[in-house]
Amino acid sequence: MATILTTVIVVEAAVGVLVGLRLMFRKIGCDCPECARRVCFFDELTDEEKGQILHYFRTREGREPETGAIFACRRCGLVMDDFSGENLSMDGDCRSFCKVCGSPRIVYMAVPIYRGVVARFQRANPHLIPMTECLRCERNPQANLDCIDCDTENPVMARNDCKTLYMWKPMDGCGEFRFFVPLTDGIVRQIPPTHIAH
Repeated sequence: MATILTTVIVVEAAVGVLVGLRLMFRKIGCDCPECARRVCFFDELTDEEKGQILHYFRTREGREPETGAIFACRRCGLVMDDFSGENLSMDGDCRSFCKVCGSPRIVYMAVPIYRGVVARFQRANPHLIPMTECLRCERNPQANLDCIDCDTENPVMARNDCKTLYMWKPMDGCGEFRFFVPLTDGIVRQIPPTHIAH
């Protein structure tokens, strides 16, 4: 009987800690990966801002995102969605999931260039070759992370498995917001793989 009572107390304490952490996270929030300002939860946005964000997902990606996993920065306009991983990790692109193949980890183009596999992306996306070859570093990045500090306005990112290219872009009808847009042709998944695993 004492063991059952102890187990119940431990479970209740764990649930209490998790609820407390969630409330603390809601209060503190997370920082924008670009400007380091606090981002807004979707339900903190105005109705107009919510409409602009949902317009992108409905018209460009053909899906209804999980709004509880959307964060938007009012300063620089970035919108992190349910594929970005911010709702799980708060640490940016390395936790992102590809919207086409569902694989984790979207990387800057310096990684495939540095590894010598950029030709695979060019063959898969011949109409996007200029985007796979940012010439700021003259096709010679010094390290895998060179694109992070690059002053190119819109650095391109990619997923190696399916060769999908991504870019933060503003879209018509979406105000000042910028979205993580797949540039290559491919059907966008309706839900991220994190939800499928649960």
